[in-house]
Amino acid sequence: MAAVSFIFSDKTISHLKSLEKLEIDVPAIYQKRDIFGEGYKYLIHLSSLNVGTCNDLLINAQIFEYMPLLTRISFDEKCKIHITPGGHQSLKNIREFYVHRLVDTLLPYLNNFTNELKLTPVETLSFQNTFAEGFEDRYYPWNPISRNLQNSSLKYLLMTENKLGESFPVSKLDPPPSSLQALNLSSNKLEKFALDLANIRNLSLQNNYLGEFLSTHSYKMSKESSSLEYIDLSANSIEMLTFILFKGQPHLKYINLSHNKLQKVTFDVSRLKSLRYLDISTNNFTTLDAKAMAMFDGLSKSTFFTLNLQNNALQCTCNTLPFLKWISKTKVDLLLNEKCNLENGTVVSFNPIDPIIQQLQKKCSTYTYLIIALSVGLVVILTILLLALLYKYRWKLRYMFYLAKSKHYSYKASTDDGEYTYDAFISYCDDDRAFVLKDCIANLETEGNAKLCVHQRDFIPGQEITVNITNAIHESRKTVCIITRKFFESYYCMFEFNMARMENIYSRDGRNIIFLVFLEQIQPKEMPLTMLELIEKQSYIEYPNDEEGNIVFWEKIKEAIHS
Repeated sequence: MAAVSFIFSDKTISHLKSLEKLEIDVPAIYQKRDIFGEGYKYLIHLSSLNVGTCNDLLINAQIFEYMPLLTRISFDEKCKIHITPGGHQSLKNIREFYVHRLVDTLLPYLNNFTNELKLTPVETLSFQNTFAEGFEDRYYPWNPISRNLQNSSLKYLLMTENKLGESFPVSKLDPPPSSLQALNLSSNKLEKFALDLANIRNLSLQNNYLGEFLSTHSYKMSKESSSLEYIDLSANSIEMLTFILFKGQPHLKYINLSHNKLQKVTFDVSRLKSLRYLDISTNNFTTLDAKAMAMFDGLSKSTFFTLNLQNNALQCTCNTLPFLKWISKTKVDLLLNEKCNLENGTVVSFNPIDPIIQQLQKKCSTYTYLIIALSVGLVVILTILLLALLYKYRWKLRYMFYLAKSKHYSYKASTDDGEYTYDAFISYCDDDRAFVLKDCIANLETEGNAKLCVHQRDFIPGQEITVNITNAIHESRKTVCIITRKFFESYYCMFEFNMARMENIYSRDGRNIIFLVFLEQIQPKEMPLTMLELIEKQSYIEYPNDEEGNIVFWEKIKEAIHS
């Protein structure tokens, strides 16, 4: 190898016939002259050229005509280049082409550049620190490169250490050249990336900003299976990955997720039967959950599978005991830290692991019994509290349920503006049917012009009785309960009374709508407490045993109904 920092006569170098690699600087004063003259034709073994400093170096059809065996050309960061039309003719045997800076990265220049390279046998093309931030609308560097190099011999494309940012918008990118096998897009500040991977086998996206994007999207655009074998997503600030990230990639052998912020395995690799190596080192794992362990065990049954967990803060605690047991028996080839952290912060050696497991089993068994006892006690207490609340609010819950059910049957509730379908709903037991059908209807409805709701006459046939009762109470201004001892024994009579109480509390702003009519002399101790509260409010009347008192009795009921 020879390094030259100034231009000299090509005759001076012509005798270095065994030279294979040349590094040279091109001063500005030589840019327009023939730099590589006739003397270079004697360097029959020269295959690699590295140009250091240069200024707007134009690659034309003659510049490398005396170096026909060049297979590798590299231009350093201090060298700006441009390929002029016909420049491919001096690159007839080029296989590797490394660029740092172009004269201009605008679309016309980039189109000319890639169109010339398409006419060469180039297999490796590298753009390192070539593209600055900010591009014209609808101009993404990937598209002219990909489009113009279709049907070329390109196999390896590197676009690294650029400032591409959002230059890889999803669904706006051309597919890669069909010949491309490896794509390296590391250190480009990419925030989004999804591409039709075609025949790409090696994809490197390390050191970008893809964490948020990959939590919900895949980097693979096409639904068809890809040929991808190697994927590098390290150093992307990834906290979580979408479950389907590796779907449709059956040939994957190596996955690198190191140097991220993963705490849990949220992605699926169970169907990757070719997977040999998964690197999740230098993340935030403290353990693996049961699903992840089962998934990795499944992979180890069909292939020799290695899982790298190094440089994670793995813990040896009661919570991670299943994970530790898995480590001791799994067939997965594990790469682990030398030490793990106990619950009290003590650091112990991972090897051997069996004594750690035995120590934790003794310690955790005590905790297990205590946790079970506390859990059972807590369940019992919560059950008792729940039952107590259900019992306390049983009538409210039933009222709400039946009211909602009545609305389900297209029942139109009465409004609070004082307009009701009925003046009163009469609640009574069957033993008092004659009193209601003869006396109540005659005195209150026929003579008193009150519209009554009587279940034997006004309930809708075929509808549930509970719905009928709820509707009747809700559509009536008042509920009149005909009280006898048989009333207390009737399930539906007490149901009607309690539903009226709930209507009073929750639908009538606390206004009393219940009026009690006692046909029998009943002692207070025979009545429910809720009924005694109404008696204390004077919301009742007793049936008289004389004709004169009968007139006052019916007038009081009429007054109560319309109040």
